[in-house]
Amino acid sequence: MKLHMRNPRIPLHVLHPDAINRVVAPGYHGKSHVIISLVQDYRHGAKTANSLLMPIGFSVYKTKNPVRDEKRSLSKLSLLGEVTSYNDNREISTRFDLSPGSYFIVPYCLSDNHSGQFLVRVLAEKDPVAGKTGCVVS
Repeated sequence: MKLHMRNPRIPLHVLHPDAINRVVAPGYHGKSHVIISLVQDYRHGAKTANSLLMPIGFSVYKTKNPVRDEKRSLSKLSLLGEVTSYNDNREISTRFDLSPGSYFIVPYCLSDNHSGQFLVRVLAEKDPVAGKTGCVVS
């Protein structure tokens, strides 16, 4: 956790759950099915691209007050899940079933003292409305 405490926190706000679907188990009713993907950016051309990839990961934290918790230690927030690739994959993704509320997505590199550019994609059944401060899933 100390490795990525200073990494950016990307806010994600889930406003409404998905519509009730008879196929979905009742335990998932009232939640929004969200796919979060982290993609490494490389701009040095296709020949050297694979050698520039680093092991990456991201964590998802639940927050009650995103403005106040922006500077708060990650150990004080509720960790919902963590996705890590120990290989040099360009993209990692997973699905979360999130209740309405506010969350932080925290991307990180597993290598010490390495910074890089990345793209975070959030896919949901509802249309997400992107803002300057993050993602809103309505």
